[in-house]
Amino acid sequence: MQSSALEYLRCPECRGHLSIHRTTKRNGDIRSGTMKCAKCDNQYPVILGRPALLPNMAVNTWQAPVDEALGVVPGTPVNGLLSLNRLKEIGIDRAIEQLRNRNMNTELIESDPNAVTKELLGKARYLDSGEWFKHKGRAKRLLSFPAEGGVNFDIFREFMNTVQRTEPEYLIDLLSGGGYGVTHQAFQNRALRRIAAVERDLKCLWNIQYRFKHIGRSSISEAIGGDVRRLPIASESFDTAMTLQGLVELHGISRFLQETYRVLKQDGYYVALYSEDPVTFDIIPVSDLRKFALEANLYTGHEHFISAAEKVGFRMISTKALEGTRGMKRITVFRKI
Repeated sequence: MQSSALEYLRCPECRGHLSIHRTTKRNGDIRSGTMKCAKCDNQYPVILGRPALLPNMAVNTWQAPVDEALGVVPGTPVNGLLSLNRLKEIGIDRAIEQLRNRNMNTELIESDPNAVTKELLGKARYLDSGEWFKHKGRAKRLLSFPAEGGVNFDIFREFMNTVQRTEPEYLIDLLSGGGYGVTHQAFQNRALRRIAAVERDLKCLWNIQYRFKHIGRSSISEAIGGDVRRLPIASESFDTAMTLQGLVELHGISRFLQETYRVLKQDGYYVALYSEDPVTFDIIPVSDLRKFALEANLYTGHEHFISAAEKVGFRMISTKALEGTRGMKRITVFRKI
């Protein structure tokens, strides 16, 4: 982590400024330390160079959005793709009733607040070393720049070019996953001066940063542990935000859009690539998933997503439908007005 990242990093709880304490450094970069909020005194760790700015210092691994909405205890095995089998077993009407009862009577379940575990440190060291990429053909698949491919690559390339046409100097990637999209944008767009990639699953951060290093862009880039519904980012810090196919994995679409709007500068752009309809993998009917998703604040489809974005203040500039190998995709550009 570079010291300059503190210019735009903020406490996710109160958005207070952060100071860094008890640091160790390597080649001028912060390898470990504690970030402390000047406003609420919350503290967040820097773990092997990666800032982990999660509410209540919770180390969250990714949880299926259906499970998160229903209050399934974190760590419970996902019951089928995106946990849609759980909805099928419960039944949509019963699941909605369970959802409503939970919203009235309980608070969201936080994961274990123990921020740095031996297990996490062990995985972090392994990923930070780049050893993970040396096995199962990962280096060839994930460290090849520029990307190559078929139909879905044509969509990916169109998305990359759309992001670049917004002419950002400061870019933030949200729901980064393993960093495939943001690192290709960093490789392609040499006009970028600052890049932030925000991902909730901390195990992904070292993979993302290793990819930045591989393409020679680590000096301007930070992989940040954070929840996109409570972004640890100062308001009006970035020119362009992007998301690549992550919306179906998110519980809390409306809060995500509010936060995306907040961290963009006036007249900034948000560019999203996503499926036209909710992804069901033929496990349940699309109509059933839409019904549950509307109640649970999950992704319900293109039209509702546009409406939700406009509700927080975005204006849709353009949208383009493209035929993918698994259904229609959309590339949509919004502007903060």
